[in-house]
Amino acid sequence: MPRQITVELKCRYCGESLSDESHLVDGNPGIKLKVTTGNASSVVWLSSIFGSNNLESELQFAKGEIVEFACPHCSAPQSTGKKCDVCGAPVALFKLTDGGKVRVCCRSGCKNIWLDL
Repeated sequence: MPRQITVELKCRYCGESLSDESHLVDGNPGIKLKVTTGNASSVVWLSSIFGSNNLESELQFAKGEIVEFACPHCSAPQSTGKKCDVCGAPVALFKLTDGGKVRVCCRSGCKNIWLDL
């Protein structure tokens, strides 16, 4: 059975943990973020298993739709000036609690993700 790697992320601005022990995704604490798309805003919980595309949210995301992630603690947007090298959408950046960073494409359906240690 392949080994699953879980990541613990924190906001790169306020340093608060994004793990939500009270909301599990894929059997692990979800990564809680504010999300905005079009005129709608909500909360999303992403899987903390690296490479999993599972998430839970009250919003439905159309394939190809671009979303903006923000910290649930300080509300700072997590997007960067960088673009995804696969689809050209904005990229969000999060810090790993143990050092390093994770960058994810903000386009729904794009599976491009980077892990920088």
